[in-house]
Amino acid sequence: SLGNPVIEPPEEVLKAIKMNPNLAGFYDTAGEGYCTLGEYEKAIDIMSKGIAIAPDGMCPDGKEYRIEEHYYNRGMAYLQLKEYEKAKKDLLFTLVIDINFKKAGIALTEIPGYASEESN
Repeated sequence: SLGNPVIEPPEEVLKAIKMNPNLAGFYDTAGEGYCTLGEYEKAIDIMSKGIAIAPDGMCPDGKEYRIEEHYYNRGMAYLQLKEYEKAKKDLLFTLVIDINFKKAGIALTEIPGYASEESN
C-alpha cells in the first residue's frame, strides 16, 4: 500500500544486527517485520533487546535515537497479544518521551477500561 515503508524480512535484518549489534534501530526494524508476520512474541523479544541498548534514546556510540518508536511498536505488539498492562506501560512511556506522539494516545484508547481509568 502507498505511503507504508517497505518492511524488511526479519532474517535480513538479523544479519545486519550480527554485523552491528549496538545499533538499536535494526532491532526495531526486525521487530516490525515479525509483527507483519503476526509473530508478536518474537517481535517483543527483539524490540526489547533494542530498547536495552538505548533505553533513554542514546546509543553506545553516542548517537541519539528515536527510542520512543521502539516503545510504541513494542506496545502495539503487546496490544495484539492482549497484554494490556504491558501495552499501557509502553504506550504511556512513549508519550512521556514525546507528548506529541499521537498514535500512542490513540492506541491507549484501544485498551479495555483505559478511558474510564483516565476519568477517575
